[in-house]
Order: sequence, then C-alpha cells, then structure tokens
Amino acid sequence: MISVNTIDLAPLPPTHLGTSKDGTPWEFDELLVAPSSVTKRISDPLMPATTGGKFFAKLYEISDPAIAGPGPRYFAAGFRFGITDIRCVNIFCHPNPHHAGMEDNDYVGLNGNWSRLYRYIQYFGVQLAAGASNMVLVMPMFNNATWGNLGSFRMRWHDIVNGILVEVQKIAWPDKPRQAAMDRNQNALTDIILSDFSAGRHVMNALRAAPQMGTFLREIWDFDGAGGGSPSSPKHGQALLYDQGTIGLAHNVFHVPLSRWVRFPFYLSCLEDQKKKIDSLHGHIPQRLFYHATTISHLGH
Repeated sequence: MISVNTIDLAPLPPTHLGTSKDGTPWEFDELLVAPSSVTKRISDPLMPATTGGKFFAKLYEISDPAIAGPGPRYFAAGFRFGITDIRCVNIFCHPNPHHAGMEDNDYVGLNGNWSRLYRYIQYFGVQLAAGASNMVLVMPMFNNATWGNLGSFRMRWHDIVNGILVEVQKIAWPDKPRQAAMDRNQNALTDIILSDFSAGRHVMNALRAAPQMGTFLREIWDFDGAGGGSPSSPKHGQALLYDQGTIGLAHNVFHVPLSRWVRFPFYLSCLEDQKKKIDSLHGHIPQRLFYHATTISHLGH
C-alpha cells in the first residue's frame, strides 16, 4: 500500500467547486438523463431528470517522491455521502490533457489549466449520489508525459488505489473504522470498473493491460470513446458503451445521437454547432449518462 496526502483544491467557478472540506459533502442537483429513457430505440427521446445528492470530492498526492516524481502525482476521488461499501473502485481515464491546453510545466501544483481537469469529479460525484451507488471514483490526473504509458501507475496502481481507500474510509466512516468488515490497515479493493471518455479510451486500454488488472476488472464504461475498436467485455463481466451512432443493435450498446436530446435545454445550441461541424454534444454524454451506468451496473448496489 502506498500512502497519499490529502490536499485542497480551490474552486474554479463555474467549472467546479473544488474539494469538499471538514467532512462536509457537496450537495446539489444536476440535469441528468432519466435512466428509464435510455432505451435501445434511437427514436425514443432521452428524458431530463433533475436529481443529485450529497457527495465528497477529494484530491490526493502521492507522498513518496520516488513514485510521485515520474507521475502521475495527483489522484482525484469522489464518492457519495452515506456510502456503505468501498470495495468497488471506478477508475476514470480522462482525455488527452495537452489537447485541453494543459502543459507539463504547470503540472506540479496544478497551475494553469490543470485545475479544470478536476471537473470530472463533480460531474460523476453527483451522479454517484443520484444513483445511491456504493463505489469510489478515482481519477489519476495524468500529465502529458504519463498519459498513455501510465507512468508509475502502471505497475503500482493496486497499491495506490488501496492507499486512497484508506483515506476515503476516514471520511466515509469517521466513527466506524471497521464498517463492511474492513480494517484501515487491510487492502479493501475487490472490484474494478474502468471508465473512459473520448480519447481516454486509449488510456483505458493501456490500463486494462496493466499487471494484475485482469484479476480485479469487472466492467468497462465507455462514454463516446475514440481511438481503437469498441471495448470488449471483461471475462465474466460487462462493457457499457454510449455513443452517437444511429445504426445497429448490440447488448449494452446505447446509441445517443443528438436527435434523442430534443427535450434538453442545450439541444438547439448543439444543433447549431453540429451544422458548423462542432461536436458540442460530446461532453454532455458522460456528464448526463454516468447516472444511467450506475443503475445498470452489476456493482455498487
């Protein structure tokens, strides 16, 4: 197990609220997709659902400089208030940071645009709360040097994740250190979900091949992924795929093209962007549909 230090991240309005502090969770509702409307028929419109709840948003830094130095150094985490089991961890693989204007000379201290990457914890934390899901979201914040090759996380991912879970337990159960038959000094992790968005599929595929990952991997969640073929299901598990396709039916593949979002307030602006060859719907897919994945997952219930 590798120790991590809790650090604070300042709010970056309107992008995110920063880290939650003093054991107090964030609480708000978000405009999400009602899970019951995510059918296989692309003629069925997706229906808005304003829902959410309480969740914690945290940021951790690896304390060992020999491991932190090669990167990734920072790990963001989110989990719902009231979580009763933390043995399932959803590792989210984010898109290419360089393409979002994040440069490695700003990485230490998360200066420049790096703070913007933290928004995914807020996006997904509120959806874990909405789904009353018992899973911990962990997002390695890869710098450009490690995005793709995984850096030290490739070989040490298991120890790093368990180190984060030690800190999560301190927040989730401050008065019940042995809840769910787990001790803070033991390895809590039993199940892994790998999720990705956009070009993050490239990172997900690399992490899927990491040592020991096959022993723990149960599910893949792919949100409009790009790069390589569609992910296959893990052995004895499932893959959930959300894309903008319009043709074909397949198990656990959900086509969500723009035509299905007509009930959402951003539909018209996305339609205008589409005419200009701009895909502004792309970012809404994980931001609104992670909730659906929590409801049909085999884990976290």
